[in-house]
Amino acid sequence: MEGVRGLAVVLVFLVHFDQLIASLLPNHSLSRNILHWAGEMGHSGVDLFFLLSGYLIYGLVRSGKRSVPDFLARRVQRIYPTFFAILASYIVYMLLMPSQSKIPHAAGAALLYLAANAMLLPGLFAITPIITVAWSLSYEVFYYAALPALYLVARMRRWNRTARVTFFVGLALAYCAYSMKYWNAAVPGILLNPAQHVRLIMFVAGILAYEAVSAKPLRFRISRRMEFAVAVLAGCVVLGIPGLPSGTPAAVPALMLFVAFGLACACSLGDETGLLATAFSFTPLRCLGNMSYSYYLIHAIGVHLTRGAMVRAFPISPALVWSVLPVCFAITWLASTALFLLVEKPLSFARPATSSRLDPVPTPETT
Repeated sequence: MEGVRGLAVVLVFLVHFDQLIASLLPNHSLSRNILHWAGEMGHSGVDLFFLLSGYLIYGLVRSGKRSVPDFLARRVQRIYPTFFAILASYIVYMLLMPSQSKIPHAAGAALLYLAANAMLLPGLFAITPIITVAWSLSYEVFYYAALPALYLVARMRRWNRTARVTFFVGLALAYCAYSMKYWNAAVPGILLNPAQHVRLIMFVAGILAYEAVSAKPLRFRISRRMEFAVAVLAGCVVLGIPGLPSGTPAAVPALMLFVAFGLACACSLGDETGLLATAFSFTPLRCLGNMSYSYYLIHAIGVHLTRGAMVRAFPISPALVWSVLPVCFAITWLASTALFLLVEKPLSFARPATSSRLDPVPTPETT
């Protein structure tokens, strides 16, 4: 699991390296085209994070080991200390550098804007995030709140696996169909067109991967040929998405990743001795994945600092950009390690005592 997160981190890094550093190269140069392709490919890293969250949180809800209030309190503890540390640093920077500030000048509007960011509303709503990457946290929080509510209201613990899988597959396909139909519809105010949130289906991909891995009839030794085919499929999808025609509805790449990443994660998590599991057990990749949340929040700062030093010290050239790429990645790794050790690990990893179950009524279908 940590290794898969590590891959997602590398993909996300490529996005911001492309946007902030590779963009200094002349347009249509070979190096610029290659790095831009890599950056566009890197957007799938966020989809991979969503899938992993779907897998893990669904497993927690299915286990019923915590009450809903305890579950949500644990999610708040997991997200907010590190988020607030970075949010505070951004706010201080904007106060010191008013020309770079996103905060409105009027006091009332500024308070509302800061409150919206603290409540993780940008992303689901048309609000500019102070921390650019924090838009995805609004999706995470929505999933954290919606899944246990759906599970309890629908009494899903009493459903058999076939009914659950059918429901979630239908939900994902229905939302994709809705997204395709209303992709260009205009929505006034701060609301975004719900069709634009189609990447939420990646949480469902994680749910389905969990159901596949946890199903006893499906716990077979996955063949090496199958693993190889799934790995090739996932690689082709990730590499091919940047080549989709301009204006393609987001549901198309979302469905492609839904299938490819879902199969790849089911294979890697379903066979601990398989090729994919072995690859994702690579120690540096697992180390990076273990602090992926800190990395996700702080890495853009490291890329910005690298860009500033580059522009001031050297003439921009393809050779310089390529040579800076590993240096920039190392800087972001060091920064995220510091944030992880100082904030995330001591404040977010402390585990509260286990409380009551989400659903105290056991049924045969829970096994």
